[in-house]
Amino acid sequence: MKKKLKFSIFFLIAFLIFTTATFAKGYIKDLFQAGEKVKINEELDGTAFLAGNKVEVLKPIKGISFIAGNDVSIGAKQQYIFTAGANIDIEGEVLNDSFIAGSIVKIKKESKLSRDAYIFAEDLTIEGTVDRNIYIYGSEVTLSGTFNGNVTVLANTINAKNATIKGKIKYNEDASVKNLDDKIKKETFKVQQVDLKSIVSSAIKSFIQLAILSILLVFLFEKIFKKFNTIAKDNIWKVIAIGLAALIGVPIVSLMLLFTGFLAPIGVILGILFGIIVYLSNIFSGYVLGIYIDKKFMNKSMNKYISTIIGLALIFVLSYIPYIGGLISFISMITGIGLASYCVKEINKKA
Repeated sequence: MKKKLKFSIFFLIAFLIFTTATFAKGYIKDLFQAGEKVKINEELDGTAFLAGNKVEVLKPIKGISFIAGNDVSIGAKQQYIFTAGANIDIEGEVLNDSFIAGSIVKIKKESKLSRDAYIFAEDLTIEGTVDRNIYIYGSEVTLSGTFNGNVTVLANTINAKNATIKGKIKYNEDASVKNLDDKIKKETFKVQQVDLKSIVSSAIKSFIQLAILSILLVFLFEKIFKKFNTIAKDNIWKVIAIGLAALIGVPIVSLMLLFTGFLAPIGVILGILFGIIVYLSNIFSGYVLGIYIDKKFMNKSMNKYISTIIGLALIFVLSYIPYIGGLISFISMITGIGLASYCVKEINKKA
């Protein structure tokens, strides 16, 4: 019974991961790059998935730019950008919508966001031009560029020195606002108060559920989890890039199957299984992080279950940090998805 249960669970997960890995592998090399340093110095004709410690984009990407890294620099014309990182610098023009999440984000003077922009950052500086509406969620926000549309901000501090806002600026009423020109149209809004007790209670319940599930999964699939650790140690940025590609690609494949008629049931199953993988992704990342903490900081090796729970707990706590918590959760999620995808890709290669 135990072997049958184990096989069934593995089959369901492997089915999704194999599809993910196959999808990711379908991208030509130029559009799928990962490593310690990734540098794009030739124009790319298509959607690109890039991940690395340092990512530099010096030439145009004609599709959608999905970029994840510690230090991200975009200095050429882009169509759409979806980027997440610790330090993000934008110098080029983005012709369509921009989605940016980071700790420190700088939209430099030479830059231009030609359509709507959505930015999440702890420390944000905008010196360039935004042609349409922009939505900002941050801690310290400095606006010194030109805004041709409306500006909506939720932040602790807003410094609008030298900002030109042709539309209206809307911000939370408890924000500290400096140097905002009286001629600029403005509107404030109230931030709904949250029940901290209920949030903490809900978070504890969610963590306990994931912790119990993580112990069960590590017990049932110990060899696979050990493989996760080896993969992360050797190919972490490639893992993140694959996870990023899978996060975008699998839902697209699922939707395509839904419209084929006779393959629609497979599309439904794929979508459900992908949801399961996304839910389990923090467990995969927590296991790898726990092993890393154990080897790096502990004098005596911990039990694998304890180290997994420690890694999972750290991700859980960090995800609740204002402004950067969402970024940490996102990185943890795509890392977990990438680990699962890369693992099956390697198994398939050896088979």
